[in-house]
Amino acid sequence: MKKLKKLMVAAICVANAYYANPQDMRPKLVQAKETVVKKVLGNSKNTGEFFGRSGTKIVFNRGSDNNLSLFYLDEQNFTFLPDGKEIYISKERILYRFNLLDSLIFYMEVFFDLNNPSYEGYRQLIIRIFDKEILLDSIFNCDKQIHSSFSGDGKYLIINTLDERPEMYDPYLDDQFIVYDVDDLRRGKVTRSVVPCQYCASGYLMNNKLIFTQSSERDDFEGGYGWHDIYVAPWGKLKDSVKVAFRTDIIAVSPDGRYILVKRNDLPNGVCAIIDVSKKKYQLLLGRDYNKYPAFYSYAKEKFAFDFGEHIIYVDFPEEYPFDALKYDWQLWEPMTVDVRKQFQHEPLK
Repeated sequence: MKKLKKLMVAAICVANAYYANPQDMRPKLVQAKETVVKKVLGNSKNTGEFFGRSGTKIVFNRGSDNNLSLFYLDEQNFTFLPDGKEIYISKERILYRFNLLDSLIFYMEVFFDLNNPSYEGYRQLIIRIFDKEILLDSIFNCDKQIHSSFSGDGKYLIINTLDERPEMYDPYLDDQFIVYDVDDLRRGKVTRSVVPCQYCASGYLMNNKLIFTQSSERDDFEGGYGWHDIYVAPWGKLKDSVKVAFRTDIIAVSPDGRYILVKRNDLPNGVCAIIDVSKKKYQLLLGRDYNKYPAFYSYAKEKFAFDFGEHIIYVDFPEEYPFDALKYDWQLWEPMTVDVRKQFQHEPLK
């Protein structure tokens, strides 16, 4: 805590210095350039929730977790295609944390005993291909956080079970990435490999690069593993990993692995940013509370996008990346907490 207090005092001192020289930082802070598109909903007013992608189309679920009602949004005219898909699973099952790629749907089923509170239960990891379910694995503790992603080329499913809460940590299960071969899954065969990685989470495999977070130190506020740094490694060569960002969470990754949409945890309000991986620098996304909405990479528009309900907002890649992703930049604290940020606000959505 002594270290934390010193850092907070330093933040105040530097913030005061910012106001002594208010022009030092302003040219670097810019409003995010965006394109706002309204979804054409037709007869339904239900915008659905972002669910995944199928080819270059994005998929929304207008149903529930047990009765999926999937609709495909054409990003050329932003209308929902008429050939939606209804998938009824079971109203008796507790399902969530879905991830979709084309005809594959990954989800988890939770098992616990209400009559036995001391029993921590478990989760089953399931892949659904058309109408067939395949059990991938069972994970002890029904409350455990689990992250999943499909690789950019659609060949692999990456699973990680590291939980930020210290009481959930299990080195046998959590210090690894579990990798499933998607082609084998389509054939009904479960081929599973493991990539050992201590305190690692949020794995994305893009353009033969493994992009992931690693908890290098404990969170002084929570006593867990909530402070993450981002690393990039050649696929199959984890020992050659390079740190590209400090105290940052991954939201989405471009398929070429060159850019990462992130949430900066070293700044107030969890502001979103885009990192240039090769430069290890970032630019903030100012103009809206982007961090409050689901985000994804649009293969059709080749941009990061946010689902604002009736609208999709595409953000341009920044023209420059002025901030060092590997360091604190205390001069950014004050602009992110006071009225300075309001001058970058976009017009409200209509």
